[in-house]
Amino acid sequence: MADGTHVATCRMYESWPEIEAGYTKSLWSAFGSPAGAAVVVSALSLVYVAPAVAAALGSRIGTAGYAAGVAGRMLVARRVGGRVWPDSLAHPVSIAAFGYLTAASVRRRAAGTLRWKGRAL
Repeated sequence: MADGTHVATCRMYESWPEIEAGYTKSLWSAFGSPAGAAVVVSALSLVYVAPAVAAALGSRIGTAGYAAGVAGRMLVARRVGGRVWPDSLAHPVSIAAFGYLTAASVRRRAAGTLRWKGRAL
């Protein structure tokens, strides 16, 4: 792996329907199996979503975990030239959306309904 942000930029999608179609076409294969996808999404949810929920419910430990996740997202955004605010604060929402997209991809693959640009996959 290498950081290529100084070489190129890319804006893949302009809208939620484009994001959903683009990611669901291939996320089903990203983790080797549906079980692998479940493990990854569960781990990410435990690390990033659960602390935010706990923080919202008044947990100090949840607040610390949420703050750590925000700080990590801020560091990455600064390094790659991404938007720091408010994106870093919404990182748990991004992880939840990723979980949704991964689950939708796995379901659609199993059902044989995956499509990309009008073509069946």
